[in-house]
Formats: sequence, structure tokens, C-alpha cells
Amino acid sequence: MAGRCRQKAKVLAQAERVNGKGRMTRLLLALALLLAPHGAAAETAYKTGNELWQICNADRPQCLSYIIGVVDGWSMRRGCLPEGVTAEQITDIVVQWLGRSPHYRHHPAPTLIMLAILEAFPQKC
Repeated sequence: MAGRCRQKAKVLAQAERVNGKGRMTRLLLALALLLAPHGAAAETAYKTGNELWQICNADRPQCLSYIIGVVDGWSMRRGCLPEGVTAEQITDIVVQWLGRSPHYRHHPAPTLIMLAILEAFPQKC
């Protein structure tokens, strides 16, 4: 724990040197460091594509919720979805992509969700 605190202090000091007084940058960086998963939590913070595939074949509402949660967090920054696309359409796109790409399903599900969206709407991203 002490090592982690020292590492954060170094990063904050570097941010301050780069950005002058940089108070807001330091605050945002500290918040990101505190909220980022570490150790075992970082390794299990996401589902794999295999886990998502199983969920989607067993529990469509849970599947939709997971996919839309990832897409909402990502699309707010990127704006990669055409206007009027529904949550059901997005879920269909991702589930179909997972079905035809079993060789990728061992990767993190959020990454695969984004790949499916990028493939479906390349002109928007």
C-alpha cells in the first residue's frame, strides 16, 4: 500500500511540473488513480467474451444491460452511434458478432463490444 501511495505521489509531482500549477490536472489524475482497479481486482474487473456469450444465450435482459452499460460509457466520449439506434439493435449487433467470432471470445468483453460497434458503424467512428 505504501508503495502505491509513493507511486501516486510521483505521478502527481510529474503532472504538476508539466502543467505549471496544474491543480485541476492533479485532481483529475489523483481521482483516476484512486478509482482504477489494482491487483486481482484489475484482472477480474471485466467479463470475457466467453462469459458474455454465455450470459447472452441464457439471460437476454442481463446481456442487454451489460452491453448497453459498456456502450453508454464509451459512446459518450466517441459519438460513434447513428441517431435512432436502439439498445436491442446494439445488443443484436454484439451477439451476432460474438457468434461469428468465437476465436476472439477469450478477450475482455468491453473490447469485443467496441469492436462489434466499430465494425457495424465504421463511418461514424
